Amino acid sequence: MFQYLLLVCFFVFGQSYAQDVCQFVVGASVIAYDGSFLGKLTYASDSESIFNGYGIYGNQNSTLSIWNRYGTYGGQNYRQSAFNPYTSIPPILVKEGRVIARFTLNKHLSGVPNISPYTIRSCNF
Repeated sequence: MFQYLLLVCFFVFGQSYAQDVCQFVVGASVIAYDGSFLGKLTYASDSESIFNGYGIYGNQNSTLSIWNRYGTYGGQNYRQSAFNPYTSIPPILVKEGRVIARFTLNKHLSGVPNISPYTIRSCNF
């Protein structure tokens, strides 16, 4: 609960929002609604990082990458995509065994915080 309130404060105060969100999510796993592992929010040198352009989770041509604009998890017209602003089943971020956020452009889902993949893209892990 405390983490959720802390994240809400970041939304309100804005300026350091991206940096604070990056600290909040570092090390989290990205899990699709269907249970597929979509990588981790870690340094680009990590083979499982969504920022490793040579890995299966960071390569824009991979079927398991949220950066694949034509794929199930990255295409804006797919229900499980982080980039579909209308989805009700986006990927989730899991850290230490707990769901900490949804990975989505949809700002209207309630419960855990909704974090944009564009915000995460600015992280310097």
